[in-house]
Amino acid sequence: MAGEPNFGMPQAVSAAPASSPLSIEEFLRLPREFGWSYQHVDGCSLRTPQVIPIPARISTAQKKEASLAGVREPGPGDKTALADLYQAAFVGSRSYFGWGEDEVAEDAWHSVESFYEGERGEPDPSSRIALDSEGLAGAALVVRHREVPTLYLLFVSPARHRRGIGGALIIAVLQALRASGAPFLRSAFDGGDAAARAWYRAVGFVEEPSLPVALARLAWLRGEWERRGGSEEEGVAWRQEMRQLSDAIRCLTDLAKAKGSEAVYPDLTVWQRRWWPKRLRGS
Repeated sequence: MAGEPNFGMPQAVSAAPASSPLSIEEFLRLPREFGWSYQHVDGCSLRTPQVIPIPARISTAQKKEASLAGVREPGPGDKTALADLYQAAFVGSRSYFGWGEDEVAEDAWHSVESFYEGERGEPDPSSRIALDSEGLAGAALVVRHREVPTLYLLFVSPARHRRGIGGALIIAVLQALRASGAPFLRSAFDGGDAAARAWYRAVGFVEEPSLPVALARLAWLRGEWERRGGSEEEGVAWRQEMRQLSDAIRCLTDLAKAKGSEAVYPDLTVWQRRWWPKRLRGS
């Protein structure tokens, strides 16, 4: 999927075949991706998601026109179809790494119910669902969190990938928000999901200042550089990026001192339940 759900693409555990186990030296030389945790277990390289929420926003001033027919605001009668589509979109994905289908189904219903019940903010009338001849094709569910329109969930039927449904839903949401006078839409995505990050940028979202994200990125770069011991040519680019991140961290630290920590520690509570490790989620 081209990054259309908020929180990621299906990503499997990577492991060395049992017939050719990895030595610890080979494991240490393997490439690492930002947003993943790696372990050497019984001769295998196992990786699990390390969620790094990246806040972003998009201006409602964009004048693109939605190209989808059958787009409307969701109603109470759509709950079951939304929960079913949510499950289909996210089962086996990075967002639900290690979850069984029944567990994802239960959380799908809870997530949709949370939207309707206003647990993460008042449901906003800019929310949109897309329908076609086969039924529900996608959904963009928006809440007002602390008076700010916030994209709580975005997901598309796996059978309708790469048809531009996610982007068209965002355009429809922006049109509704613009008519209401809202200047922007907030969202967030998992920084370890490269496809989601590319999709958000392509649609027009701009990352918000975030000290935790900058610190995580710098720590990853430093760790990778020390582990890999790359060439001098590679080192120039890596050191330049590390200097840029260090400068950004100093600026963000100064901003926090001047305007308070909320200026550089974005409020992510709208999405927090989905990003907590399973063992910490409770019910």
